Parts: sequence; C-alpha cells; structure tokens
Amino acid sequence: MSWRACSLAVATIGIFLIADAAKHQGYSHLSAPAAHTPYKPVASPAAPLAQRDVPAAGFTKTSYRSDVFEISLRSPDAGPGGYETEYKLHMNEGDALAYSWSVEGLKTPDEFFFDFHGEVESESGKPPVPPATYRRDIGDSQSGYLVAPFTGAHGWYFQNQSGLPVVVHLKVSGFYELIYPARRCFMWVACPAPLRR
Repeated sequence: MSWRACSLAVATIGIFLIADAAKHQGYSHLSAPAAHTPYKPVASPAAPLAQRDVPAAGFTKTSYRSDVFEISLRSPDAGPGGYETEYKLHMNEGDALAYSWSVEGLKTPDEFFFDFHGEVESESGKPPVPPATYRRDIGDSQSGYLVAPFTGAHGWYFQNQSGLPVVVHLKVSGFYELIYPARRCFMWVACPAPLRR
C-alpha cells in the first residue's frame, strides 16, 4: 500500500470515529439556524415602570446645554480667600445633568474637599431652607449625574487644602441654566465664564 493510500485510509477511519462519537453525544447532524424570534420583554422582579417612583423618561422646557469650566484655586497658605469657591447651576425640579470634574495640581487626593449639594432659592421674608447634601467627601475627581429633586440652585463647594495652587476642570451637560452673570455663583470670588459651550 502506498503512502498516499495509507494516509487516505487513516483519514477515512478518523472521520468515521468522529461521526460515531458525535452520535453518542447527540450531535448526529448540524442543526439549521433557529428562526428569528421577535423580542418580548421579560418581566423583572422589580415593579413595572408605571409603578416606580423614578420615571423612565422625562420631558423639560429647559434647553439642553454643555459647558466646560476651569476654576483656579489658590493655596490656603497664600493668604485669606481664593482657596475655596462655590459653583451653582439653576435647575428645575425633574431636570437632569451629567457631570465630571477633576483637580490638576494636587500631590494627593486627600488634600481637596468637595460638597455636592442643592439649595431651594429662598423667597423674601421667609427663612432659608437648609441645603440638601448629595455627597460630601475628599478626593481629586468625581463623575455622576443629578436629577433635581426640587427647583433651585444645585452645584459644588470646592476647597483646596493643599500647599499648592490647583485648577478644577468641571464638565457639565444637561438641562440647567448658569447662575451667571445675572447672579453671583461663587460666594467669595467672581464666576468664571464657560470655556466652551
């Protein structure tokens, strides 16, 4: 028997052995692709959308916008003022925004304090309503979103606690209005204009 005939015989035996093993495993033939099944929503253990407190979709009369800010803060070692600031945006109840900020110039993240909160704009003659705190922490960056629980001013208090000047890079997109230039948005320093919109 020639080398070529021998190789052909071995290959044929191999095919029969594989086919026999496939039959024992239940793979006697290749199955055709399954027919396309239309998508049907699967009920989840959570409450139906209509019964949830948070709506799946929202609508607003506020225009969508996107802004980038650079906020410079001095070191507290440089003298009084300029090392802390507050930046606020006006939002109507139910409006949403997404944000991201990071601090440039820090040696360690624990040298920067922030307070993300919202305040009801007090009416004249009425006592002020205490602010609602969303997050108060130390760190050099944060990303997230906010759905305004009430109409008012929502934003951040930033405080540089390091021995170096820093720059906060703040990006915001969503449904809000700048509290600038009509009203002061910082408690201690002038408001920065957006770098781009």
